[in-house]
Amino acid sequence: MDAHTLAVLEFDKVREALAAFAQTDLGRAAACALAPLGSAASAAAALKETEEMGALLQGGARLVLGALRDGCADLERAREFHRPLEPDELAGIAALVRAAERVTALGGERAAGPHLRRRVAAATLPADLPARIEDTVDARGFVRDAASPKLAALRERARVLRETLREKVAAMLRRPAVARLLQEEQPSMRNDRYVLAVRSECRGRLPGVIHGYSQSGATAYIEPQEIVPEGNELGAAAESVRREETRILLELTRAIMGRAPEIRAARDLVAWADLTHAKGELARVYEFCVPAIAPDHVLAVSRARHPLLVFFHAAGDLRAPDLPAIRAKVMPFDLTLGKDVRLLVVTGPNTGGKTVMLKAVGLLAVMAACGLPIPAAPPARVPYYGRVFVDAGDEQSLQQSLSTFSAHMRHIVRVVNEAARGDLAILDELGAGTDPLEGGALGTVVLEHLRSRGVHTVASTHLGLLKQYAYMHSETANAAMEFDPAALAPTYRVLLGAPGRSCALLVAERLGLRPELIAAAKEAIRNPEPLEIVMRRMEEARRAVEAERRNAQKVRRRLAVMKGALAEKLRDAEDAKAQAGREADDEIERRVRAFRDEALAIIPNLKSAPPRFLPHVAALEKAVENMLARTPLGERRDAIARGLKVNSEVYVPVLGAKCRVVRVSKSKRRITVRAGALEAEIGFDDISWVTPEGEKLAGTEAGDAAVW
Repeated sequence: MDAHTLAVLEFDKVREALAAFAQTDLGRAAACALAPLGSAASAAAALKETEEMGALLQGGARLVLGALRDGCADLERAREFHRPLEPDELAGIAALVRAAERVTALGGERAAGPHLRRRVAAATLPADLPARIEDTVDARGFVRDAASPKLAALRERARVLRETLREKVAAMLRRPAVARLLQEEQPSMRNDRYVLAVRSECRGRLPGVIHGYSQSGATAYIEPQEIVPEGNELGAAAESVRREETRILLELTRAIMGRAPEIRAARDLVAWADLTHAKGELARVYEFCVPAIAPDHVLAVSRARHPLLVFFHAAGDLRAPDLPAIRAKVMPFDLTLGKDVRLLVVTGPNTGGKTVMLKAVGLLAVMAACGLPIPAAPPARVPYYGRVFVDAGDEQSLQQSLSTFSAHMRHIVRVVNEAARGDLAILDELGAGTDPLEGGALGTVVLEHLRSRGVHTVASTHLGLLKQYAYMHSETANAAMEFDPAALAPTYRVLLGAPGRSCALLVAERLGLRPELIAAAKEAIRNPEPLEIVMRRMEEARRAVEAERRNAQKVRRRLAVMKGALAEKLRDAEDAKAQAGREADDEIERRVRAFRDEALAIIPNLKSAPPRFLPHVAALEKAVENMLARTPLGERRDAIARGLKVNSEVYVPVLGAKCRVVRVSKSKRRITVRAGALEAEIGFDDISWVTPEGEKLAGTEAGDAAVW
C-alpha cells in the first residue's frame, strides 16, 4: 500500500485512535507504524487473532502490562558504549520478560482461541532471567546487598565508618570552641565529605580543608583536619563498594547479552499482544465488527460507517465514546461489490456524501488488510486488495504548477498503468475539472480499461456520459447517494440501480438565490442558445484574450529587465553588508581581546585584597576570561570548538601553526592540541578555523572527540 493512498485516506487518524487503547510505548509504536499486511493469509490470521482477543475480553479476561521500557534498546546502547547495564535497565528487562510471561498465560487460558495459542507458543522466553535479575537488583533500581557476599561486607564496613565519622562530627559540634565559629549548627556534605559551615572571617581558626564557599562568600565549608583520615577511609570504602557493584552489573550484563534473541522475542511478543489487545478493545468499546477476508473477492458490508467520522464524534475521550450519539450523527451505508457488480458509478448532488462513502470504502479495505475491526454490522466480508488506489479531493499543487484537473490526471494515469485484478480503485469526481464532454470521454475509457482488467472500482461523477456507461456495460451499475431536499443534507443511503440528480438548482433555491435567477437558469436548460451564436461569442472572446496575452508578454519582458537590474543591486548590497559585518566583528573581537588582556594583567594584583573580596575577584576573573565568548566571532568560535572531533585540524595563532585536536573539555572550554611532538592545552578563545592564508580547517576530520 503506497504512502499516497494512506495519506489521502487519513489512515494516520485510525492509527492514533488505535494507539489510544495501547498500554505500553511498545504497543503505541506498533499502532502508529501499523500498515497493511503482505498477503491475504497474513491479514486473515491477524483478524482471527483480533477476533479471539475480543472474545477473551468480552468474557472478562484482562491483560495488564504496566509501564515497560524497550529492553532491546537498552542492550544495544550497553553494547555500543561497552558499559554494563544500569540497575534500572536490568529491572526494566525483568519487567519486560514478566509481562511476556503474562501474555503467554493469557494465551494458554482455556477460552483462548487457536490463533492466540499458536502465536504465544511460538515465542521462546528467557524464563530464568527475571529471577536472576531480581536477585541482583531490587524494584527501586538498586543493587541488593545479597548480590554478593563481598558487596554485603563492603557496604557494612562503609556503614560502620560512616556512623563512626558522624558521631565524631557530632562530638566536635558540641565543643564550645567549635560552635562559636559556625554559621550553621548542622554539618553538610561537599564532594562526598563531611564539612562544617564556618564563618569566613573565622576560617583560619579551624584547621582543615576548605571545600568551597557560599554564594555570598560569608560561609566557608571546611572539613576539619581531625576527621580527614576517617573521611579518606570512608571514601576508599565507598569506592570499593562502587567497584564491586560495577563488577556485579558487568557480570550480569555479559550473561544477558547472550540471551538477546530471547529478550527480543519477549519484546516482540509484548508489542504484538499490546497491539492485538488494543484492536480487541477498539472492537469491544465501539462495537466494531471483525470482518472475514473474502476468498471469492466479494466485498459485502451492511450498516458501515466512515471510521474517521466515528472517531471524530467520540468527543474528546476516544476510550469512552457515546455510541448512541455517534450513530445518530454518522449515517450508515450498505454496499456489495464484486459479485454481480465490479464497477460502481456513484452520482448525486454536491455535499451529498459521495466522497465520504468512497473514502469509507477505501478505509474499510485498508483496515481489514491491517487486521483491524471495522465499523459495520456483522457479518462483514472484505476482500484482501493487493493495492488500493485513491484519487479523491482537490489535490491542486501550486508548487508543481498543476491545476486541479492535472493533479487528478497524474494519479489516474498511475491507476491506469498499475492497477490489476485483485486491486481496488477509488476515483472521486472522475472527469471533473475540464470540459464536460472531454472529461466524460476520458472517464469512460478509464472505467472501461479498469473493468477489462478486473479492478474493483468505485467512482463518483456528475457527468452524464459516465452514467450512460454504467447502464450500457456488464458488471457495472449506477448508484445514487440519497439526498434529503427538505433538510438539504445527505442521508448516506446508497441506492443501487439509478443515477442520482445533481440538485444544483434546488440547493441554490433553498440557500436563497434570487427567484428570477433560478427561473432564468431553468429557462436556459429548456432553451439552450443556438450553436452559431455561442461560436461567434467564443471567437470574440478568443480575440480579446489574444490581445491581453500580447500585452501581458510586453509587461513580462519589461519586468524581466527590471528584475535583473534589481537582482544585481541586491547582490551588491548583500556583499557590502557582509563585508561591513565582517569588519565590525573583527573590530569588536580586537577591542574586546585587548580589554580582556589588560584586565587579566590587573587581576593578579587584586588577589592580595582582603579575603572577603576574593570570591568577587574570582568571579571577575572568570567573567573577563569569558568575554570573548560573547562576541559574534566568539559565539561562532565556541560553537565550532564544541563540535570539534579527534584529529580535527585547527589553527592556533599563539603557536603560529596548524594543530591536531587530542581532547575537548566542553565544561572547562579547553582543548588539548598536538603540533608535531608537542601537546598544549589552550582555551576555546585561542583557536581559529581559518589559517592566515584563508584555508578553512575545523570540522573536516571524522572521529569523536574525547570529552570530559
